[in-house]
Amino acid sequence: MENFAYFSKTFDILKTNTYRLSLGLEPCSITYTIVDTVRNKCVAVKHYCFAQIDDTNAYYESIKTFLDQDTFLAKHYKRINFVFSSPKSTLIPHEYFNKVTLKQMFTLNHQLHDSEELHFNKLLNLQLVNAFSIPSAITTLMVNKFPEMRFYHQSSTLIDSYVRKSVNKKCVVGVFICVKYLHFVVAKQGKLELYNHVEYSSDEDLVYHVMNIYKQLNLNNRETNLYLSGMIMKNSSAFRLLSEYVSNIWFSKAISSDRKMIYNFKEIPEHMVANLLSVR
Repeated sequence: MENFAYFSKTFDILKTNTYRLSLGLEPCSITYTIVDTVRNKCVAVKHYCFAQIDDTNAYYESIKTFLDQDTFLAKHYKRINFVFSSPKSTLIPHEYFNKVTLKQMFTLNHQLHDSEELHFNKLLNLQLVNAFSIPSAITTLMVNKFPEMRFYHQSSTLIDSYVRKSVNKKCVVGVFICVKYLHFVVAKQGKLELYNHVEYSSDEDLVYHVMNIYKQLNLNNRETNLYLSGMIMKNSSAFRLLSEYVSNIWFSKAISSDRKMIYNFKEIPEHMVANLLSVR
């Protein structure tokens, strides 16, 4: 995806203390949204792709350069969120959650390197805790730039938004599409049924994994709604192929509060940044 930056005509640099900044970091790109919290309106979206970098230190330096050179990131905001994208997260039932044993529980599913640190999000109304790791170098970069930043894993906001979307619905299937990974959420009537992520490399992989979810949970692919977010477009070959197998496909909208998010950027579809806009 190419770099882009769009700012609303209503964006006011003197009112950033009433705005919410949400940054999302993926292995090869960084994206941010700015929301006017008074009107619940998205007033800025920006996406920047990093050059292909194999050296870890050079990658961290690229992140730092982006943070330092963007003048809008030097302003004071009402709230700042950081959403980290990775396949390393673990859901823990709230009754078993204990900070003392968090590392032990996390390493049952994932390796924790010395260069990483553990974080966790409590998922509202689900009695779950989502534990995840972030490289310490990235945490240091972010905290040095934004001391009051709140850390989230992308699966935390994804699960929360689709569970809320499923209230009063029989079932919804949500797929967040990254460069290398697919993240799946299945929710029924406000309850989480499944969360999973898989690696993929082609349109056929995407369709296979989506249909596998429908098959495993005995869902009707002609009736159960499928919601897409992330890096997919309606005119893409992936969407056309998926449409041959699933009848009701929707692009996700942001769910950040009881009020509907105002999103007017026609150049960038809302579903591409819905995960950032849905942080609460």
